[in-house]
Amino acid sequence: MIVRKIKASDLGCVLGIMRTLPEWFTPDAVRSVRRSFRNHEGFVAIARGRAVGFALYKKWKKVAWLRWIGVLPAEQRKGVGSVLALAMESDVEKRGATLVRASTLSHTVKYAPYELTRKFYLKVGFAKERIDAGFYPDGGDRLLLVKRV
Repeated sequence: MIVRKIKASDLGCVLGIMRTLPEWFTPDAVRSVRRSFRNHEGFVAIARGRAVGFALYKKWKKVAWLRWIGVLPAEQRKGVGSVLALAMESDVEKRGATLVRASTLSHTVKYAPYELTRKFYLKVGFAKERIDAGFYPDGGDRLLLVKRV
């Protein structure tokens, strides 16, 4: 597997991966990434000549926000997401970031796919910071996570 900086030409691959993960990425999320892709930095994982995962983030001063991360279903639980997260952390740390933040659906909302998401974030070293009640438009609670780099 090769992990490289994302390029503008990777937008189609990113959207394609998102579409294979409807449990995590709603059509609104896909549209949001399509609109904001150029405003993000990121990495893409390539295996057997095709994109199998991506991570998109934004860096402001000393804080980076991991905004979107996804791995093709057949490639999950093989370390792709971990490698992408580490690549991002290394990149932003070299550029002066001291903190990485991420947010996801809280455990207070019972939805099995996001149990896996929360386990992933904890596995790669994020810690729970707080829960923002009613954060999402449907009233769901947001879990804010943080990691020092």
